[in-house]
Amino acid sequence: MMNNKGFTLVEILVVLVLLGLVVSIAGYSIVGTMNSANDELYNQLISNIKDGAEMYYQECKYGKTDAIVCVTNGTGFEITLGDMVSYGYLAGNSKSNTGQFAIINPKSKNSIGSCKIKVIYSSGSIQVSNLSTGDGNCPSEY
Repeated sequence: MMNNKGFTLVEILVVLVLLGLVVSIAGYSIVGTMNSANDELYNQLISNIKDGAEMYYQECKYGKTDAIVCVTNGTGFEITLGDMVSYGYLAGNSKSNTGQFAIINPKSKNSIGSCKIKVIYSSGSIQVSNLSTGDGNCPSEY
């Protein structure tokens, strides 16, 4: 009578296949959660840009400060997102190598400080439009 101790090759393969399935399901769930979180961060950034643009517009329109230079173009004002961070109208969401706050697109993970927006007050509400979308990093909707 043989006294075999251990697992057969088939048993080991079955366990490895089951572990592979568990890991792939867990990985898919984690990636989905991360994408959902990035989408939520992006939507929050757009909301913060709108709020900051409204404060910026009010400052420019009523001249309450000398700290900013309002560049008018037609019926509205133009400003880069980086300037909004510098002037305190938008909170930076990342620190640069120099220790200053920068603004990063949560979806592309690229800096969007050079993205320029136009702020227009029309029909009792602020309208924000994007003036530079050429590189694909600037938010396209506000």
